Formats: sequence, C-alpha cells, structure tokens
Amino acid sequence: MSNYAWGVTSGNKYTQSYISATWTNTDNDGQTYVYRERNGLNGSTAGHLPANFIYNYYTPTGGSDWYNKLVTDISTYRMPQVPSVAPHDVGATYYLPSWPVAATTGHYITLNGWYLYWDGTLSPLAYYDDSYGNGGKTAGEYSTNAVKMWYVINKHNPNHLATYIIW
Repeated sequence: MSNYAWGVTSGNKYTQSYISATWTNTDNDGQTYVYRERNGLNGSTAGHLPANFIYNYYTPTGGSDWYNKLVTDISTYRMPQVPSVAPHDVGATYYLPSWPVAATTGHYITLNGWYLYWDGTLSPLAYYDDSYGNGGKTAGEYSTNAVKMWYVINKHNPNHLATYIIW
C-alpha cells in the first residue's frame, strides 16, 4: 500500500520490519490486530492519500455491503481495500487461488479492483494482490469471484475470529 501511495515502482518505500516496528506491532506469532493494521496503512501512506481519506476498519453486514465499499474505495478514492481473510480452511467451500493448500490461518490481502456489480452470483470479480501465497503459489496478482472473496472474508476459524475490512 505504501508503494502504491508513494508511487514506488521498484523496491519498497518501507520494509516490512519497519512497518511492524513503527505502526503494526506484529507479534511473535505473526498476528496483527485489525486496528494496528489500519494504523500501518495510515502511517505508511500518510501525506500521499487522496484529500480527506483515512483508512478505518469496518464489519460489513453482508456480501453486498462489502462489495459496495470495494467499489467506492476503487472508483471514488482510487485506494485499495484491505480485508482480513481465512484464505483456505480445511474443507472450505471456497478459497483464494493464491492459497491452494489448506491452512487454518488468518491473513490480510489487498483488493485493488472489481468487475461487474454485486448480484450474488459468481459473475462479479474481485482483483487482489497477495504478499504470501502457499502451495507453490507466489506473491502476486490474482482474481476470484466476488462471492468466493466474501466467503473467505466472512469465514471464521481459530486464527481468523472476526469479519473485518479496512477501507
């Protein structure tokens, strides 16, 4: 996010360790609380966001509510959205393409695009960047159906206890 906001196209504006030490305080287990993730987004992009734009966290009331906020983030503010997800639980109906191997975990991704308006079908898409991936997948750009994305945002497990987006 900081690279996007600052227009950095190679390398990084801030290292992950600097962001953690300065704003997010990621713990020894790799856990970052949502309010600290929000602090990291606001701190690392400060001064280079659209006027009056400040990230906050929110619990969507459903898939349509989440998707409408994604459309607003991208189309109005030109800023990505960061949801907390359960990327691929064991036995999950849906999972992120960047996580082909099941793992009971929580993770943050960056949503940076959408296609078609939410209608509750598998037609609308959500585009995202994943900084990790597993099972031979690498960090990079991916897309999935919006219904599937909502599923991993709203899916709870012992390491992903709540439904949050940072928008």
